[in-house]
Amino acid sequence: MRHPPVWGTAQWCDPRLSRVVADLGATHWVGRPLGAPCLLLQRLTGWWGGGAVSGGPIRHEWADGGVHSDVFLHGRVVTLRGKILTETGDQQLEMFDEVASIFSTSRTVDLVIEEPERGLARMLKVAPVSLPDPQPLSDVMADVSITVESAGYPLLDVNPQSAVITPAGVRLSNAGTANADCTVRLRGPLMNAGITWDKKVWRFSGEIPAGVVVVADMGRRNVKNESTGVQWRRRASGDWLSIPPEGMHVSRVGSGAGSVTVDWRSSWS
Repeated sequence: MRHPPVWGTAQWCDPRLSRVVADLGATHWVGRPLGAPCLLLQRLTGWWGGGAVSGGPIRHEWADGGVHSDVFLHGRVVTLRGKILTETGDQQLEMFDEVASIFSTSRTVDLVIEEPERGLARMLKVAPVSLPDPQPLSDVMADVSITVESAGYPLLDVNPQSAVITPAGVRLSNAGTANADCTVRLRGPLMNAGITWDKKVWRFSGEIPAGVVVVADMGRRNVKNESTGVQWRRRASGDWLSIPPEGMHVSRVGSGAGSVTVDWRSSWS
């Protein structure tokens, strides 16, 4: 019976190395095994290629006079596969505990993929689909894989952006390839405050007193009082802002001494 070469010996060689580095929660996955203990990322599936699509063309007899339905983009299902490499058996067991604890304190964690060759780092907020189940190959090497799923499909820049919107307007940039969802914060005192862009307007009607902050999640169409959580969706009207890849100019509307800010991240499809 032929046994696989042992990690750390001259005979050990595995060409399945990654050109990216990953952080899943508190665990760090390297693309090149420079030392042990480490998590070696060998396969990353589902990260590139966009989200799964549902909807679209349907049979004419089901279409109630049409042949198309709405199209929906789902979140990404991403699988990380690789090796747990250690120097001793007790290190291996400690690494097993480390990967088992990824989702022990939170249902969701950040998955960050860094591409050193491009100087690019992007992220998703993910939940587990299948938990890690390490399979020992020797005292110092084990196979490991984990599958996670995100709620949305765009890959997000790890560096958030923020801009204070003025009546004269500011330019919001998006370095990615997909429209970027954003959050608008209205900090009182303000009256009938909102934003305008490309002949479109979004507005929060009425007064926002001093010390009150209204948070509008443009992607989720959710509007609430930041401190109390009270929903104020019915006081919002107009179009909902999404920042295209080429960026856009956004101005403030309404009156008052308060502020209007926009927070977002560059997004990739």
